[in-house]
Amino acid sequence: MYASQRNLVVHVISLADTPNGEATVKKIAALNSNAVVVRAEELATSDAAVERFVLSVFCKDEDVIVLRGVHFAFNSFALDGKAMGILNEAATLIKNNPNKRVVLSGWTDFVGSDAYNMKLSQERASSVKNYLVKQGIPASRMTAIGRGKSFKYDNKTDEGRAMNRRTEVSFE
Repeated sequence: MYASQRNLVVHVISLADTPNGEATVKKIAALNSNAVVVRAEELATSDAAVERFVLSVFCKDEDVIVLRGVHFAFNSFALDGKAMGILNEAATLIKNNPNKRVVLSGWTDFVGSDAYNMKLSQERASSVKNYLVKQGIPASRMTAIGRGKSFKYDNKTDEGRAMNRRTEVSFE
């Protein structure tokens, strides 16, 4: 998978309960130096472990939250249940940085006109902003910006186009 998907990182929540299972989990994690591994038991019993895991997986660095898994369906700015779960975690991280302003950058894949994609990318960023407002983040702290077409991921594949239909969160 890593050979064909160079931006892919597999994070592991381990349920291994045998030495062989733990060895397998370690081998999977060793395939990519950016992989994060945590035991499910730790996540179930420790808020600190959950926070460490979320920060490791969703934060590229201290000023950018990478919302992996918040991707929009083609021609849509609707948030699905998976996206809402990830945005709930992002809301917690944003609340933990109360002195920073938040910029929400919406993107689209390359299908369609530039004008249409600018409008759709703005709707995506605004959709994320509206959801975060409902989670208690003041609207005045956030700016939603439509960026239009993205070429960060391969637009020649269904997976790449799906990854380009996203919103990124950064702090100022």
